[in-house]
Amino acid sequence: MEIIFVLRRKKKWKDEKIISTIGRMREIPSFNVLIPTEADMISAYSTQTDFSLDPFDSIYYSISRKRIDHVVSGDSDFIDTVNEAEKKRLVLTPEAFLKEIVKQD
Repeated sequence: MEIIFVLRRKKKWKDEKIISTIGRMREIPSFNVLIPTEADMISAYSTQTDFSLDPFDSIYYSISRKRIDHVVSGDSDFIDTVNEAEKKRLVLTPEAFLKEIVKQD
């Protein structure tokens, strides 16, 4: 949802280009685009009441818990809140994520 929002609203991409790009992203090994389920939305409600997160961030956090290795975000408040709650570096800036990926190769 965030990727589509950024590409559509901030980058002014046309929907056709967005859909094509998301499709190519889904082909990257070990890279997943997750779509929230009903259970994720219920969890997000609880997450929002427990932490100082906006609705989107609550959804991202709920989706990511125990399902992925990292979330990439430029939102320092989200990064700090989630990493503190998880007691590990679950959320990384794009730059930190790229450094992490390069280390693994």
